[in-house]
Amino acid sequence: MVSEPQRRQYLEAMGLPTWEARYRLPFAEPTQACEWALPEAVERGPRQGVEALRDASRADAPVHTTPAHTAPVTAPSQPGQAQADDTSSASPRSARALLEERIELPEDEKRESVTEAVPSEPTQAPLAFSWSVAALEGRWLIVALGGEISPRHQALLRALLAARRIFPSQPIAFESFEWPIVEGLLCHDPLGDAQDGVRAFIRGRQERGWFIERVLTFGSDDTLSSVLGVEDEHSTLLTLPVWQGPALGELDTADAKRALWAGLEPWHEWWHGSTDERAQRLDE
Repeated sequence: MVSEPQRRQYLEAMGLPTWEARYRLPFAEPTQACEWALPEAVERGPRQGVEALRDASRADAPVHTTPAHTAPVTAPSQPGQAQADDTSSASPRSARALLEERIELPEDEKRESVTEAVPSEPTQAPLAFSWSVAALEGRWLIVALGGEISPRHQALLRALLAARRIFPSQPIAFESFEWPIVEGLLCHDPLGDAQDGVRAFIRGRQERGWFIERVLTFGSDDTLSSVLGVEDEHSTLLTLPVWQGPALGELDTADAKRALWAGLEPWHEWWHGSTDERAQRLDE
């Protein structure tokens, strides 16, 4: 399950700040105490990230059914008595299966199941990185390493786009994406936790009109490649094609700009592709 600090971190990455009332509002009635009918408890192992947060928002109503072909299992008549027929049919080993089918396991297997079901305390420090992120008319996700993009480098980026006859109708607005958002929060899986944060960030902006078709990265390091899952010019995390170029700060010389020129050639085709091609990319 997702802890409260993790939940707030993902919500903030989505652009959804949380609010809590610390004091009772004037003339507000006190919160009534009540007892909720809780479903039968199910021990689950630790689940990370946005997928767990999404599942937590859905109604979790386990349905207890017993397969017709499974014979009811009875307890041994005497302690230590073996039941070969019963244990041979007890193939499921998950905690939910144990609750639904009432399967009795030997004591050593019971201890192992309980150990696996109890979430362990997070002990690993999260990945730490800082990106400047923008969406070119909501279509191209631009990721630049480092902190804030200077006006001079923003002008350089506009010049590169104009050189390939790409003229955005709106200014390119960069925003900072830093991870972790909550300082001092340990996690079970640093890479998976950071990837969930990026997913949360993208999903929050998709609600505001982003429909990303491609990723452009300026600068590269091991953290960027591992978080986005860049393999063969493709992001396995976002399932999108990736163009990789040098950092904007490395393009201050004429030689560096000339070396980059050939790599800009496909930009025009990607941006001005036909409507059918764009629709096909979005479907993929």
